[in-house]
Amino acid sequence: MMRLRGWLLVMGFALAIAVVPARGSDVGAHAVPGYLYRERTGEETREFSWTLERQGENILVTSREKEMSYFNLCRPDGETIRWRMQGPDTALEAEREGEVIVLRGRRRQEEISKQLTIREDSWRQPLSFSLRELVDSGRAELRFRFIRPDTLELLKMKAVRREQGLIPVPGGELRAEQVEVRMDGLLSGLWSCNYWFRSGDGLFLRYEGVHGLPGTPRTVIELIDRGAADPVPEKVPGK
Repeated sequence: MMRLRGWLLVMGFALAIAVVPARGSDVGAHAVPGYLYRERTGEETREFSWTLERQGENILVTSREKEMSYFNLCRPDGETIRWRMQGPDTALEAEREGEVIVLRGRRRQEEISKQLTIREDSWRQPLSFSLRELVDSGRAELRFRFIRPDTLELLKMKAVRREQGLIPVPGGELRAEQVEVRMDGLLSGLWSCNYWFRSGDGLFLRYEGVHGLPGTPRTVIELIDRGAADPVPEKVPGK
């Protein structure tokens, strides 16, 4: 039920990235310096890249792994405007239109067209970026909606600020803010995970969570390369 492997980061995650448009005219394809992360579950490992790029007043968050790519157009406060995932048998796009999220595309030869009712709730898809608002704002908690990519179900989620401390990164340690994420409501006790964001600018540093039944090895995602001179600005404009 709770096998969310890689999904809660919305990270379908090539160190040098050619950014593909989130939608036809949103952005021209060009190289953007990125961050490199490693995901470990037991003996299994994989690497993925992650970038931020300004798109007018908004932010394009792009993550890529070997076969899947994810593109998230967000407001500076982390609110998602548009989300796209693309792979060999997948081309799906979701866009908020008022009180609904319109989902269109195909996956595994299936054509998909549906509307997800969100009303006035917050939509935060790339949690690696969208949760930093909780850290920046000083709020204790944040409730939001999230599309689970494997089922396309719109979930109710809750993020809570926890403690601050030092965590290991390439070249030493960084002070980080911990954020715990759970399902909201009656299912809150079934599962949880934790994110760590760099104090000061909210850069995603680490993730820990179990993506299966009891006994499943813990999944850890950690930053392994901060890119050329740590190119992402200390504060995204508008924050």
